[in-house]
Amino acid sequence: YIRVLFSGCDFHSQLAQKSWNYVNDSYRTILCVRFRPNILACGAIFLASRNLGIALPEGESPWYNLFDCTEKEVLTVCSGILALYSMPKARYISLHEKEKKVAPAPTAAAPPPPVHPVVPPPPPPPAQEVGGDKSGAGRKEEASGLV
Repeated sequence: YIRVLFSGCDFHSQLAQKSWNYVNDSYRTILCVRFRPNILACGAIFLASRNLGIALPEGESPWYNLFDCTEKEVLTVCSGILALYSMPKARYISLHEKEKKVAPAPTAAAPPPPVHPVVPPPPPPPAQEVGGDKSGAGRKEEASGLV
């Protein structure tokens, strides 16, 4: 992308390296899932050019249009990359060391948690004979009145 932007001019190896660094850093964010690679590249080039004080080519249409990007997309990527640098630095946590460590013994004996007795639910109400028809084929209905 940088070679295309600066065709006919001196190649900026510092700009290329710094842009590459920004792209690599962007993989610690969700930007690579949200945006196409060309947009990530343009965001990284924009950040690197501002950081190094290198002016990007301007003309009738903005430089990022050459790579099918909008200004909003480029600036969103830049914001996402810059937000990464305000996060705490990532650190390695060894799982093996955690397994070897034993939890310290409690200093004061804590009372055991309360035990709640298990009470079974009450039995359902008995079924009652409803409907006094003379054939002896009465219906059974729950005491609540619902079948």
